[in-house]
Amino acid sequence: MALEDIIKSIDKDAQVKITEVNKQGDELLAAAKKEWQTKIETEKNQVLSNWRLSVDQKISQSVLKLKAEGQNKILLAKQQIIDQIFEQSMAQLHVLPEAQYVELLAKLLERLPAVDGTLLSVNGKGKQLKLALSHTSKNNKILSEEVDGLGGFVFKTKDFSVDNRYGKLLENKKDELRVEVGKILFS
Repeated sequence: MALEDIIKSIDKDAQVKITEVNKQGDELLAAAKKEWQTKIETEKNQVLSNWRLSVDQKISQSVLKLKAEGQNKILLAKQQIIDQIFEQSMAQLHVLPEAQYVELLAKLLERLPAVDGTLLSVNGKGKQLKLALSHTSKNNKILSEEVDGLGGFVFKTKDFSVDNRYGKLLENKKDELRVEVGKILFS
């Protein structure tokens, strides 16, 4: 074999090796390309999924916030209605005819605990309290000292006092009504 034949043989073997290496390189390149395309697609899907989740969460938060604001406005409107009703009630109680006022005082007196105590009338209503007391089985003493208010009285013992003035009575009812409104709204 001549040198030319050896070179041709080496060249032929080299070409075969180059073709094999190129083929293996193309296969590796195709596999790597396919792997990266899969990774890119997976990452793209993950980013889109996270984005959708984030958008959905923000929409849910906005909806909840709007619902809460709506409920707050409804609650404030109901609170204003309750306040107006109690203002009207206070005005109506203030102008009660004397006979009805005395009857109301007598009912309040009957509900007092059966303990010794003294009574304080509101300014200028001592006569009506005395009359109401005479319509009950109670024998509490009415002090000459008076308290501020539009109607009612204060009952005092050495251990406690009961404020039965209009303002306090209506305030207590208002608190009870607020609780009921809250139950209706948030149940």
